[in-house]
Amino acid sequence: MMHDAKLRRFEKVVVWSVDRLGRSMRNLVLVLTELKDSKIDIFSYKQAIDTSTAMGSMFFQFLGIFSEFENTIRKERQIVGIRKAKERGVRFGRKPTTEAQIAKIQWMKRNGASIRAICKEVKVSPNTVYSALASNI
Repeated sequence: MMHDAKLRRFEKVVVWSVDRLGRSMRNLVLVLTELKDSKIDIFSYKQAIDTSTAMGSMFFQFLGIFSEFENTIRKERQIVGIRKAKERGVRFGRKPTTEAQIAKIQWMKRNGASIRAICKEVKVSPNTVYSALASNI
């Protein structure tokens, strides 16, 4: 639909409800913005919103404001949550590969094991196996 909108194959999108246009508020605002930039109006049957009218256009502006507010609140909560988790000693990111794992990877490869078999046995990703093997060369 978005491809056809950019080609101006239609003038208006008719939807049952505005929330059917996007997977999230951010995605919804992105879709609405792209349609507006392509000069495509939107009509939502359930909410009776028509962006070709002044009232519908105003609602569109409110939607953008609420989306920005939601993103700001989410970022603030995320920062607070990460800080509290770090205070409790929670580590972020992947677990480091231990020397024992690296030694086992190198030993298995020297003894003819496949990358897939090593991954399964040591419970690591193929990238970890390749990195462990490269550190031995």
